[in-house]
Amino acid sequence: MPLSLSLGKIDISLLEDEFGKIQTDEIIITEERINHIKMRHPEDYSLFNIYGAKTRRYKS
Repeated sequence: MPLSLSLGKIDISLLEDEFGKIQTDEIIITEERINHIKMRHPEDYSLFNIYGAKTRRYKS
């Protein structure tokens, strides 16, 4: 089974107008996607580590 990490939750009402019905408010990333980002977008991976927590909105 692939490893996946939960990164938090989003307010789906902010996205549904653009993308339609969204099934979950959970933000997840798989190990495969992490490896892809590290290999093909290393500068982005560094930025995600620095700014990722600041860019998520948490639903209360």
